[in-house]
Amino acid sequence: MESDKNIINYIDQLPEILDKYGLSPDDICIVGSSVLSAFGLRENHDLDFVIEPRKRQLLLKQYKDVLKIMSWGLICFNESIEAVYNQYNIIGISDSEIINNEKYYILFNGWKIARIELVLARKAKVRREKDIIDLDNAKEFLLYYSDFDWDFFRKFLSFSVKPSRFSHYNRLLNKVFVIVKLFILNPKGLFTKVKSVIRNKIMKN
Repeated sequence: MESDKNIINYIDQLPEILDKYGLSPDDICIVGSSVLSAFGLRENHDLDFVIEPRKRQLLLKQYKDVLKIMSWGLICFNESIEAVYNQYNIIGISDSEIINNEKYYILFNGWKIARIELVLARKAKVRREKDIIDLDNAKEFLLYYSDFDWDFFRKFLSFSVKPSRFSHYNRLLNKVFVIVKLFILNPKGLFTKVKSVIRNKIMKN
């Protein structure tokens, strides 16, 4: 994919950053909103990429006292350029796969960028406010973009994380969230539901 019309902001800073920290274009793949920008969906306000895991470990070992590294694995190279970590696990794709498997990326002006299907599938899974806006804005684009692979997209959406030993805590939190949401939206309805549960308990006894 070569484009003179669509651009990725801050991409001109990448060569210097990669050279400074001993990385090459083959070691990374651009992800996130920069992919949307490459396809003309919206302007990116930062540039995120993933790093090949072995190169990432070496980078952390050599530059841990120089780089700003967040507890969740984000590496900040400057105010606009960051390396994200395992964000696409939610759709079953590792950083290594995104970088090394040609079916998960395309080339944009010589740079590897994640396929649009991956980016939109992750947004459909995460569903933050900005993700929902991006998905809504993508509707018109998807009508005319004939290369969009819907089967590929659905495959990512169907991926589900295996239950962990913390899954019962997650179920409990979900129940609490439902109760809180019901109370906020319909406090009278919550009171009626609680009264009904108590009545049923009394009748059973």
